[in-house]
Amino acid sequence: MKRVTRFRRRRGATLPLVALCLTVLLCFSSLAVDVTFLYLRKSKHQVGCDAAARAGALALPDAGLAEQRALLAASENGVDPAGVTVTFPGDGQVSVRTTEEAPTFLAGVFGVQGVNVGSSAAAVNGPTGTIRGRFPAGLRPWALDASALPTDLRGSAGTPVTLAMGQRAANGDVITPGSWYPVRLAGAGSGQDPYLEDLRRGTAATVSVGDEVELEPEELTDVTVDAVRELLERAAAAPWSDQDWKLATPLNPRVVLVPVVDWSVAGNGQTRARISSFAALYLEEMTGTQLTARFLHGVNVANGAPVADAETVPDGGVRTVRLTD
Repeated sequence: MKRVTRFRRRRGATLPLVALCLTVLLCFSSLAVDVTFLYLRKSKHQVGCDAAARAGALALPDAGLAEQRALLAASENGVDPAGVTVTFPGDGQVSVRTTEEAPTFLAGVFGVQGVNVGSSAAAVNGPTGTIRGRFPAGLRPWALDASALPTDLRGSAGTPVTLAMGQRAANGDVITPGSWYPVRLAGAGSGQDPYLEDLRRGTAATVSVGDEVELEPEELTDVTVDAVRELLERAAAAPWSDQDWKLATPLNPRVVLVPVVDWSVAGNGQTRARISSFAALYLEEMTGTQLTARFLHGVNVANGAPVADAETVPDGGVRTVRLTD
């Protein structure tokens, strides 16, 4: 006789299993929420650190001002300044570290009440070795003699100076000695039209320390005076009309970047000279061959690249800030 086994129906046996699964799912969900929140806080700290390091580097060499601007930039990017540490590990360098104890939400049920999050960044403010294109600050076709740069550029920044425009013949012989000469930059054509285009807007080419400039042998005094007057007229309009030399940005038409060369090395009879650095001038007026301007220091150009070895390049006042960490 065949034996039949009968199973008893057990009502509600799956309820404990469902409850267990829901508990585990809730745990993982809580961890996902907290991990996402902490990741977002970490990202905000990184953005704040980067902004603070850049802002601080822009204010150098004034360490006090650099720290204030770094803290302000961190605050504007959602980081509590109380958790920000700003240090200056070297010349032209800023280091920023941030930290905070971020709260947890559902993870607090398991005893995790807070997690330390933070980030770090470093930036350097050094002489510019390359200027790429004309925006926001293109290079102008004037070669400034290195002897015209003040010995203490930082200390004398903003002091009015009168710079004489010189002229050399097609063979390089000096016709009229001067502090600066009209030149042809890389990629530009010869003559008045290309010269005026680069003078009004800056060159579209990429120019680096070590490149050579070539003299413009034409008499360009009148067209240079007209172009400078045009720049000054543009600067008299908003938003630049209220900017003096202390507040002027590279977008201000009065601010011109020029290559610095050493004509004493090139010598008489030479039509080319090598660029040793870049300088920034704030234009005041030009009358005849006399240019009245102010040397600027610490002009940061976003379309620049720092020189590889800052010790080998004279400080002409044009700087580039870049993140190093």
